[in-house]
Amino acid sequence: MPRFEALYRQFKDRGFEIVSIPVDRESSKDELIEKVRAFNARKGVTFPTVLEPAFTARYGLHPAGSHLMLFGRDGKLLEIGHILSLRRRSGPLEQRIEQALASP
Repeated sequence: MPRFEALYRQFKDRGFEIVSIPVDRESSKDELIEKVRAFNARKGVTFPTVLEPAFTARYGLHPAGSHLMLFGRDGKLLEIGHILSLRRRSGPLEQRIEQALASP
């Protein structure tokens, strides 16, 4: 998460947003809220977290782990992936963010 926090801080003033989407189908909503609060505090995460089952179902997100999605300024989904897979290919992620921010 530190890499995504750094990206968020680097680009947020230009309209970039990161939204963390935990997919935990075993915890109650209250338990999940507490887990997310504790995790975000421990890791220094300041970007928003979505706790909405309908959202995760809409995009077919896998129940194991958290996901990140990259949307263009027009609201179209540009990229979606599990955090670990995005980390593995995050070298050009900054370029993809720059491209998304440059588009109308």
